[in-house]
Amino acid sequence: MAVQQRTGTVIDRILLSIMKRQQASPRRGDFERLSHSITRTHQLYSEAGLIRAPFEFHADPGGIADVTLRSRWFPGLRHEVMRFSSTYRPPAGCAAGADFMALENNGVVHAYVARHGDPTRPWLVCLHGLGCGERWMDFPGFRVSHLHHTLGLNVVCPVLPLHGPRRPRGATRGELISKELLQTLHGVGQAVHDVRRIIRWIRDQGGRRVGIYGLSLGAYVGSVVAGLEPLEVAMVGIPLVDIPDLFESHMSRKIRRMSDYYGLTGEALRELYDLISPLTFHPRVPHEGRLIFAGSGDSVTGPAQAKALWEHWARPRLQWYSDGHVGFFWSKVVPRFVDDNLRAQNFVAL
Repeated sequence: MAVQQRTGTVIDRILLSIMKRQQASPRRGDFERLSHSITRTHQLYSEAGLIRAPFEFHADPGGIADVTLRSRWFPGLRHEVMRFSSTYRPPAGCAAGADFMALENNGVVHAYVARHGDPTRPWLVCLHGLGCGERWMDFPGFRVSHLHHTLGLNVVCPVLPLHGPRRPRGATRGELISKELLQTLHGVGQAVHDVRRIIRWIRDQGGRRVGIYGLSLGAYVGSVVAGLEPLEVAMVGIPLVDIPDLFESHMSRKIRRMSDYYGLTGEALRELYDLISPLTFHPRVPHEGRLIFAGSGDSVTGPAQAKALWEHWARPRLQWYSDGHVGFFWSKVVPRFVDDNLRAQNFVAL
């Protein structure tokens, strides 16, 4: 256990170094550019009546008309690769939104689908963390083979924007959360939109019981989706719920001084991020179906973010494990928590 905890701590430090390197890269001209873009975007959203109208910002996404599914194999798991076009569109006239939409590869949604012949079995939508979105990471991270074969679930693993096959050429794995604050805003907006369409597709297949299982960034997206779509289960691990706070907590002193000087983390950005915040939406999930686990030694998102979501969700079941952000992967407590609670909700098909 001690060796595992040390490994988790080391990986946390690596993740933090990557995040800080991405944030430390802007030069003085970048701060001015970002400040101007945030001001213009906030003004546009205000004039469009979207500020303080989060449900209008997340308009009904509709269904999927152009889906393709191709059979694939991963060790121990036959599955399909789903592809369809994203129909997410930022508000008209939003320059930052137009820049986001111009990013290559990101307009086609990918998802990995492990389904049984019976579509009425429960469906679990697994949303990956920052820098993931590929089968060799997501399948072990969520124990997809176990969820599919042992618990009998239909499982869908969407690839979030700017990840995996949706990542633009030359972009880093953590591109969705970086100094480009409005890219993050629109990326999360698109992620919510795309996942909601997948849920509509599941219901079109005959799916009656649908749940969300998100990790870190995926927990952020999943928590917003749970406030917009009726679900039976919303299970989130090592949750992120406040992106501006995350930025501020990991900024170097120099970056913090420059950000404060140019007003990057001020009220305008906060009001924009409220449109995509898990703390804005109350979950459309029964209280007993709300489940959270978090690491008491997490130095990436931190225990405070998990506690904030726990309070916002009216204090549902919360399981702590004694390790860092990625320590859930080695934890014996977390798999038991996941399985026991899915069974308790009768969200299995044994």
